[in-house]
Amino acid sequence: MASSSHSVNIYADAPFYQLFTGKITVILENPYRSWVVNRSVNPTQWTIYEAGATGSYRAIWIQNDKEKWTPYLTYRHNRGYAVSRANQSIEKEIFKTTTALASPSKKAEISEHFITVEKYGNIIKPSNSHIATTTEKTNLSNTLTAEELDQQFFDKELGVHVYALKDYSAGDVIYLKDTIKEIKFDKESNNTIFTVGDDNDQHDLSFAGNITNKYDVGEELKLKFNVENLIKGNSELTIIDYFKFALDNNNKAPNINKFIAK
Repeated sequence: MASSSHSVNIYADAPFYQLFTGKITVILENPYRSWVVNRSVNPTQWTIYEAGATGSYRAIWIQNDKEKWTPYLTYRHNRGYAVSRANQSIEKEIFKTTTALASPSKKAEISEHFITVEKYGNIIKPSNSHIATTTEKTNLSNTLTAEELDQQFFDKELGVHVYALKDYSAGDVIYLKDTIKEIKFDKESNNTIFTVGDDNDQHDLSFAGNITNKYDVGEELKLKFNVENLIKGNSELTIIDYFKFALDNNNKAPNINKFIAK
């Protein structure tokens, strides 16, 4: 039965450090087993499909690298969006789920957060609680670990990463200081990857070229990042220049020299 009141939205969440290590492929299969969505996307870059028929739709996420992603699927009837989240992150190559389009049992206030911005396409707008911080700048440290920096982009109300730092604004400077746990050179991407953090929270930072001989495991990696507006004229959407380089250069890693803290 045809219905113009249904739509399906598919995306996946991950720390923005993964901008440098590969996108994730999202696929949506309609009840006739045709792929109506098939594209590679960055973290929380959503794709919406206006369904032409009710029935079972299968969502497939295929990761392009050995990273962890949390898949999300939203579907809409005339009473609003309902959000479905996988019980666990994607750790294997492929994750699949099937949902039947129907009236959602509850309304999730997320539809207003699916926005499209110039140059960067479909992204998730931060919640008001995420950007309306009460942190005093005078008491705010400008030196963070990789995990603390990651949490600046995690919107607790929405449960995903967003292009907005919680406590910092365009023009601020953030220093990253963290312990190197592993250094490796990836020949395929021509990137050096630093794994930093402690045993519980580790993140990979990628930089162009083979610079493995310049750093040692156990020493502190000290970097300097500038906070910028994602797009001109919108102070709510912010990002550090390190991540913005990936967005502006097809997920390429930058030269580390620009970010070394002196």
